[in-house]
Amino acid sequence: SNRGENLLCSIIVEPKISLAKQFNISKFVAISIIEFLHNLGIDAKIKWPNDIVVGKEKISGILIKNIVTNHMINFSVIGIGLNVNQQSFRDYPIKAVSLLNILNYDFDLLELRESLMIFLEKNLRKFKSGISFDDKYLSYLYNYKKNTHFASERKQFYGIINGVSSTGKLIVKSDMSTQAFCFNKIKLLF
Repeated sequence: SNRGENLLCSIIVEPKISLAKQFNISKFVAISIIEFLHNLGIDAKIKWPNDIVVGKEKISGILIKNIVTNHMINFSVIGIGLNVNQQSFRDYPIKAVSLLNILNYDFDLLELRESLMIFLEKNLRKFKSGISFDDKYLSYLYNYKKNTHFASERKQFYGIINGVSSTGKLIVKSDMSTQAFCFNKIKLLF
């Protein structure tokens, strides 16, 4: 990230949920970023497990660190990176894009941060009240129910994304079988 051109922030929340439900934190954060981008007129999707893409280009990433005691998540540090005013990026496996690239408009980072926080706060309240984000997450999931190219353990294959398990595993149907993959066991290929 070029200094002063993008939004990089960390947010601390107290989810007070069991470790088995940790993927629910990722869901509400990803949905918040998607809704924030939709509010700007950008059609974005969640590229499982923790990226936000516009088309096939990455605009945002999420990293969550949980502090756990007795199998309960007491605190989560949510790191969000959003490409805002940067015009060019180094080459990565996924091409990057910014708000400036898409909207041809230079944004005030503080105003943008405040706007994003409104969406995060709204969805954090829903999350804490027990509202499920499952259906909304799937509606925003990149290539959901579509034939997709994957790489897994030294082989490439095509499969259909059928969903995401409650623990965050990607459910993929290929050939005649359906499997659930951990984030480090499968990769979407563009």
